[in-house]
Order: sequence, then structure tokens, then C-alpha cells
Amino acid sequence: MSDHPKGVPLPRPVALALREFVNALGKATMYPAGHRFVTEAAAAMAARLADVVQERGGLTLGILPRGMLLDGATIEPLPPILREFAARLHRKNIGTIHVAAGSSAPEVTAMLAALAAPDADEVVGRQGWRGHAIRVEPLVYDVLGFGDNVFDQELDDAFWGQLVEAAFGRRLSETDGIPTPTQ
Repeated sequence: MSDHPKGVPLPRPVALALREFVNALGKATMYPAGHRFVTEAAAAMAARLADVVQERGGLTLGILPRGMLLDGATIEPLPPILREFAARLHRKNIGTIHVAAGSSAPEVTAMLAALAAPDADEVVGRQGWRGHAIRVEPLVYDVLGFGDNVFDQELDDAFWGQLVEAAFGRRLSETDGIPTPTQ
């Protein structure tokens, strides 16, 4: 029922920005705030994000248990390092990351500090994080409901993909109509 394409390749500029993200978050986790390794990694990440945003007009990532969505479409193939990165962010209850024009190295540093904090799953994973041009949104479970109370199968990526689409505010096509409160 989704209008989104499945299995989009990872564009090179986005791949480079995501690798900088992996590197910067790793350093923010290992070193104290303000350490030169953290600030240098945040500056490199901010520069890559600026390139991506300039080219694409913005960047929206959805986080799945074992994958990522780029603007609502599954990234395939996803390199193993990014698959593990997505799993780590998912364990922190991160649903989406939005980057708009105007993000800066200090803002990236603040976001990295929030995501690297020991209580990130409680703070960012419940309340999200908002900067001037970057937003990190948590997964929201309290709006979910299953028709079958005996639902005991492991949830798959298709379910998580639909959940993240909901977090994106999935655009309805003309034939979908507007959902009712019951839906």
C-alpha cells in the first residue's frame, strides 16, 4: 500500500556522509565532549552533510532494526558497517533523522553528544532531539495496536518500514483518501 520505491541504491554523497556519521558518533562515544577528535569528526560530518543537503535539498533517514530508509525507501544493498550502525541507533529507539539546510559543526556536535550519552535511549529515544536544522525523532509505539492479541511472531523489517513511514508522515495518494480516526 506504500507509494515508496523499494531497494534504492545508496548515493555516493549520502554514503560518505553516513560513514562520517559512524566515525563521529564512535568518537563522541569514546572521548569526552570537547576533545579535538570529537570536534574534528563533527566538523567533517557537518561538511559532508552540507554537501548532501545542498545536492538533495535535505536528508531524511529512517532507522530499521537491520537497515535504513532514505527518504522513505529501503537502501539496498546497505554496507555491513551501516547495517550495524542502524541496529545501534534502533536499540536507542531512534526512528528518523532529518537534516535541513543550515546545519553547523556545533549543532552536529550537540546531536552527537545527545546520541552518545549513556542515557540516549531514555532521553533521545523518548523525547527526540531538535536543533536548528537537525531533528532526531524517536520511534513511537503507543499509537500501535494489533487486532490479534496472540501476535507472537518476530516483527520483520516490513513492519518497521511501515512504522518509520508513519513517522515520516507518509504522503497519501489521491486514491488513498484521508484516514478516519478509527483507521
